[in-house]
Amino acid sequence: MAINRRAALIAVLLAAAAGAARADQVDSFVYTGFGETYSWTLPANMQVPDANAFLLYPVAVVMSSMPPGFTSIPFDMHFERDFPNFVMGCGVTTPYWDHCYFIIRIDSTVNAQGQPLWDGNGTEIHWNLGSFGDGQLVVSRNDPVGTPEPEAQFLLLPSLLLLASGLCLKRGSVPRRVAEPY
Repeated sequence: MAINRRAALIAVLLAAAAGAARADQVDSFVYTGFGETYSWTLPANMQVPDANAFLLYPVAVVMSSMPPGFTSIPFDMHFERDFPNFVMGCGVTTPYWDHCYFIIRIDSTVNAQGQPLWDGNGTEIHWNLGSFGDGQLVVSRNDPVGTPEPEAQFLLLPSLLLLASGLCLKRGSVPRRVAEPY
């Protein structure tokens, strides 16, 4: 009877893990302005404290003319739903330069399909794709297929095999080695 319960437990675990595992999607942002091109990536879906206004930091931003010795610069980004721009800069929480805060001004935070830069309510948001502010800001989705994750069954299989081997061994059934004199 105990074996039937174990088999049922294993079947339930396999059924629960049957969904395909997927890599998290990532969105690419490219902003052109101030004689520079700025690019960064963010998760396509994010948890934030408040979907109406939130601060992201540090966000690794690559500029078209990077200062010597830098591969990226950590920027702070502040987004507000009622403010049609967003603030991007460094120097407060990321002390690389003393004064480099500026407002990224885009004429419209709505893309050609009429979607805002981000959607969401409560604490979960997702970025909308497209061109914002007459092409000043372009958001595109990176395809995560390049680094697929293993299927859930393959992740669960070694654990189940270890569990099954442990359940099959009876306590004390493995002989203990005793030190023998020479």
